[in-house]
Amino acid sequence: MRGGPRAYSDRITRLPGLVMSSVGDCALCEKCSRACFLGAVRVEAGGPVFSDSCKGCGRCADACPRRNIRIRLDPDVDTEAALMRRIGARTDIE
Repeated sequence: MRGGPRAYSDRITRLPGLVMSSVGDCALCEKCSRACFLGAVRVEAGGPVFSDSCKGCGRCADACPRRNIRIRLDPDVDTEAALMRRIGARTDIE
């Protein structure tokens, strides 16, 4: 998807409140960066950095051999309501 149509990647949006972070000692192996289908992860001296184009899919976390990438929900964001609005906009589910 790195070279795919921009319109496709723009339609996929990160769930509000989903936070990507790096913890622990990064091996700088760049497996997370290579796993990202959008090229939204780059590795710097301190570890992975997630760009605004990150969709929060978790492929980078799965690829990390040290399990240093965490995906969490921000407790200050009503993620459940945001998810239900997304689902409701595309279905008859209320």
